[in-house]
Amino acid sequence: MVNATTGFINNGSLVQYGEKNTSDSWDTLFLPSIEDGMLRVLIDGDLPTVKDTDTQASISFFHGDIPLFSATAIVSVQGASSQGADKKNFKFKVVNPTTGNKLKVKFGNWLPMSSITLKAYAVDRTLIRDSLSTMVYRKILRYNNGLTAPSSEYSYLASKNCGVTVGEADFTTAGFPIEVYNTNGFYGLYVLRSYYDAETYLLDENNTQHVLMQPKLSNNFWVDGVFNASVWDITLPTTQDATFESSVERLFQWFKGCNDGSINMRATYKDYINLNVFIDYILFTELTMGGDSIQNNLML
Repeated sequence: MVNATTGFINNGSLVQYGEKNTSDSWDTLFLPSIEDGMLRVLIDGDLPTVKDTDTQASISFFHGDIPLFSATAIVSVQGASSQGADKKNFKFKVVNPTTGNKLKVKFGNWLPMSSITLKAYAVDRTLIRDSLSTMVYRKILRYNNGLTAPSSEYSYLASKNCGVTVGEADFTTAGFPIEVYNTNGFYGLYVLRSYYDAETYLLDENNTQHVLMQPKLSNNFWVDGVFNASVWDITLPTTQDATFESSVERLFQWFKGCNDGSINMRATYKDYINLNVFIDYILFTELTMGGDSIQNNLML
């Protein structure tokens, strides 16, 4: 592998921004919004072929022929169904090669990401369905003031110094095209997609009442009411205890009761859901034919 470096490179020399700001100590890189189809990434190293068999590589980002930065990355196959496709999704956990610290990359007004996702969308040759549909969903969520959540939620996180500013958290993912190359040349056209971490949903990692979780292959919780933590990706809370598990079980039992008629949804929904947002989401999944968005791609 080539030696990985951090920082902007111009004509072979390192360009440093900010007083005494050397690339060796950088933990965040700020890049402009790159949505003109000119973003490229060169991967120097082996790519994984099976989920949970990570590899290490050097990655270098370019805007056209202009180098932007290079870094070390742990590469994994992303997505439950991707490993069965010829063209796989990839996730890069990026680190500063000198310090070994997580290296966050911020594109435009996206939140800084230490995990960069490249989506193949192997069954969608246009590569635009996911990005276009989530753009529609953000429009549905948006308030008259331009925010995607009550202003009190942004104020809460600002008071906790979580680094979230108004308008950056969109409650869903966005993406733009990127060309991927490896040592053999052109590898494929992908979509670089924003990451669905806690800050994306205006959630606080230090608040044990904040929950963010996504099913891996859990398709039956709507009807059987069973919470099996092993088939869920649980981002928050960072430590799960009996209180957390019983709370999720209570929610799933409510789902089950609404399905089998043993619970009166009209009389009890206020204890579990924001009805307007819930209806908007169901209408959105029907509009976009997003059946998987009430299964594996659902965020709770």
